[in-house]
Amino acid sequence: MKCPQCGAVNAEDRKFCRTCGFVLAWNKDVADARPKAEDEPGTGSRIPGRVKRPGNRVKQAAVAGAVVIVVILLAFFLYGWMHADDADLRATVDFEFVYATPTTDAQVHVWGDVYNWGHKTGSGVLTIHISDAAGNTVTGTIDVGPVDPQQSFPVDATYVWPYPIIGDAAQPVAIEYSI
Repeated sequence: MKCPQCGAVNAEDRKFCRTCGFVLAWNKDVADARPKAEDEPGTGSRIPGRVKRPGNRVKQAAVAGAVVIVVILLAFFLYGWMHADDADLRATVDFEFVYATPTTDAQVHVWGDVYNWGHKTGSGVLTIHISDAAGNTVTGTIDVGPVDPQQSFPVDATYVWPYPIIGDAAQPVAIEYSI
């Protein structure tokens, strides 16, 4: 049988041209309806979706390469995230000024939580700085830990304020903290 696409001679029982891959017959009804081998080349038809184009392989290789790169980057990110060397301790602290007398002998009650955002158990020291408008300060520390990953550690301490009370009667001091 002569291929209507390229003109190559093929065996009568072949379904595809051995030279160009043109569909010679995909079922008996279609094979009988096709132009005969003597007709002009290029007048036959192909099965839709069966044509292999060289550009498809390039696109498939590019997509596969991009997927591999994304998977590798994701693996590195997850490995680093899961194997962080340090704990990431962050504190949330509140305080209350407690009067003993109207002018002296007050106390500052400090409480809150230290949360470990890291992936390793950690410990630390929470440093509390209490100050007033006159520049008087009291500094204290609270040992924190061990704090497991994604867990919190409660802090609670009371510090004596030995200075005269100046300023706002409700909150005459300010507090700063670091861990």
